[in-house]
Amino acid sequence: MSTLPLFKGIICPPVIRRIDPYGSVVKGEAFEMLEHRDPKRKWLRAQIELHPHKEGLWMWSASLMGADGGRSYKVGPKWGRFAECRRDALFHAAGEILRMARDFDCGPGFGKSVRGWATGLQQACVEEALSGAEMAAA
Repeated sequence: MSTLPLFKGIICPPVIRRIDPYGSVVKGEAFEMLEHRDPKRKWLRAQIELHPHKEGLWMWSASLMGADGGRSYKVGPKWGRFAECRRDALFHAAGEILRMARDFDCGPGFGKSVRGWATGLQQACVEEALSGAEMAAA
């Protein structure tokens, strides 16, 4: 999982740790959950969970439900996906959704919809990072 070269220095790379098959996941609700639903049928198609970790890092999970299957997992340290801050975790989770959307048949129109949603999330993260960098420079 790497960031695009254009965003290097704006979005920190993920902190990836080894998967712990016996590790924990968040019990109950995640701190923050973002969802993308099918525009016509309102079915849940993509979901991102964000949760702070006790070490000051943020964890994420990314789930996608396509026409021919999908992939889903609960946020937690078990999966070894960490970021320096909430914004970076969201950026990397959206990138994971984009990669999953390439791998699964998302059905007519849905692929475009979910890619637009995930790309919009990444753009918002970059804009937030840039506005913070401008404020720090002032």
